[in-house]
Amino acid sequence: MLKIGHRGASGHEPENTLRSFLKAIELGADSVEFDVRKSKDGVLMVMHDAAVDRTTNGRGLVKEKTCAELQALDAGLGERVLTVLEAVEFLKGKARIVIELKEPDTLPSLCGVLDIAGPWNPRAITILAFDEAGFEGSNSTWNDLAEFKKIYPHLGVILLFSPYKLMDPEWNLEKVLRTAAEMKADAVAPYFKMVTKEMVDYVHSFPGNPLLIFTWAVDEQGDIERLRQWGIDGIASNFPDRLK
Repeated sequence: MLKIGHRGASGHEPENTLRSFLKAIELGADSVEFDVRKSKDGVLMVMHDAAVDRTTNGRGLVKEKTCAELQALDAGLGERVLTVLEAVEFLKGKARIVIELKEPDTLPSLCGVLDIAGPWNPRAITILAFDEAGFEGSNSTWNDLAEFKKIYPHLGVILLFSPYKLMDPEWNLEKVLRTAAEMKADAVAPYFKMVTKEMVDYVHSFPGNPLLIFTWAVDEQGDIERLRQWGIDGIASNFPDRLK
């Protein structure tokens, strides 16, 4: 089972910072996840929210601030907001890098960053995104993931989805898995409260294209152990030390 530090070890340190990434690795995470948004001047930044208010000492939208303005902010305990290039260069060779696209139109810039920081071993980088109907303000589409897989077939792609996706009458789990198979994705990642043993088994045995199944935001020990027993392939937690 992959042990993924969610925004690093964000239960212990300021999220999406070098301090948080290092802590995740120290606590046994084999993968580190972070989020990507674009600054006013087009630089890819490591930031989950559309606004800086919750995670820094500043106020306002990420897209309305330049990279220099963002990096002048305190992201907690003296840490600064990272560029994606800084993040991948720090993590390369230390952990599998899991990147969530939070906005549209970031894929070309991300490819540019990966090319600068490469070459990359197979599965050293995995990207993931919600579809247009995702939550937490995510507007990235699964089309971005399909395009990424065409450019970097040796790197990983994961389709994120929340309960809202399956509430759409046009979607069900079979269609999600079929979409993943068509784009040659490696895995799907439903929110952990959606996961059942039957879902895990179904994903693993999906006709013609068995997939891996990951999940995220799992912090309680009982939930972690239950998912492990069901055969989940990876868990992202704010407390990666609990994944041992």
